[in-house]
Amino acid sequence: AVVSTQSTGSSACYGSSIVETQYSQFLEQQVSLNPLMKLYSSMLEPLFLSFNSMVDNTSLDSFCKTAHQWFAQNCSLTKLRELATTLITSPNLEFEGAGG
Repeated sequence: AVVSTQSTGSSACYGSSIVETQYSQFLEQQVSLNPLMKLYSSMLEPLFLSFNSMVDNTSLDSFCKTAHQWFAQNCSLTKLRELATTLITSPNLEFEGAGG
């Protein structure tokens, strides 16, 4: 279900905080099962946040238009390579390989 929050003028999927909570729980669970998932989750986080802030779901047409714009701006091969390279070379990324 889609809910429009009139007080702020923004829209959100019904229970979007639930989606964020489930997303976080899913990533924590997957990282515990596969340490390589930490790198993948580091890539997903900025994409997830930008998707939530950019995509409008007040109507199907609006959702399709803004989702397509978001994808074009954030998911080109060049953008994803830049994101991956930045994360891989980041000194702040704490990563333990499988068996570590």
